[in-house]
Amino acid sequence: MELSAEKSSALAVLDSCSSTQKEAHSAIGGAVRFLRLEAGLSQEELASEVGITPAEVSRIENGKRNPKWETTARLAVGLGVPPWWLVHIWETLDRKRLPRK
Repeated sequence: MELSAEKSSALAVLDSCSSTQKEAHSAIGGAVRFLRLEAGLSQEELASEVGITPAEVSRIENGKRNPKWETTARLAVGLGVPPWWLVHIWETLDRKRLPRK
């Protein structure tokens, strides 16, 4: 599956985000919201598709909660993008956040 130019641009912006945990959560949430709206889905519809509550979708989109790996993959499938796309955002931001020795 090839990403649209708009999705590729969104990924580039998300990759350049700073490294704090709050910003990482917001970047993932922003990607989820962007893709959900692009797909024309409500939070309720996405939640039903993914198997989580609408409140959980809201918390993810608002940067109040970072989804688990499994949820991230299910969100990607529900949003019509390859799972690696959201996982890549998660990994990139997590790497920037964690200090390395």
